[in-house]
Amino acid sequence: MQAQLVTLANPAVTAFVLVSIAELGDKTQLAAVALASRGKPLPVFIGSVVGFLLINAPCVLLGVCLSSLLSLSQLKLASGLMLVLVGILCALPQAEAAEVVLERGEATFFTSVVVIATMEFADKTNVAVISLATSFQATAEVLCGIVAAAVVLMAAAVAIGAKAGRVLPSKWLRLAAAALFIGLGLYTLLKPLG
Repeated sequence: MQAQLVTLANPAVTAFVLVSIAELGDKTQLAAVALASRGKPLPVFIGSVVGFLLINAPCVLLGVCLSSLLSLSQLKLASGLMLVLVGILCALPQAEAAEVVLERGEATFFTSVVVIATMEFADKTNVAVISLATSFQATAEVLCGIVAAAVVLMAAAVAIGAKAGRVLPSKWLRLAAAALFIGLGLYTLLKPLG
């Protein structure tokens, strides 16, 4: 079925569909929800899209370079530790975390870029994008599909997060975000390679 989709659809549509399926409900989208619940929606949305594309757009070259420099276990360890650190920082009350975490509403664009790029680093989407670019040899079209998927997925995540931020107390959102990041970090560290 997947092979038929790849050979029947154009590269942009195929990239959009496959990346959307790979990312729907993934840790990256959940992180965008958590970020939007604590920050201004527009900077979080733009930062999330930029962070997503920062890792996935050049993933063909990035994958080749990183695979020759680092082992998969090293990539997994770095990603897992960064997620746990983000979770710990989220758990700190804003007053204590002001020196290490940007305050609510300040530069949420940059926070979003860093967090989403971290989530996407060595993610399954990278492999899917590399495979699509190799199969189609149509870099521009695959990139267009990835951009469209990032915009749609991050818009949905930010809309959900912004609404949750208005309804739930900020302490609950902070602790939920902390638990999410720590859980994702531990999962990344503990899941078997392969």
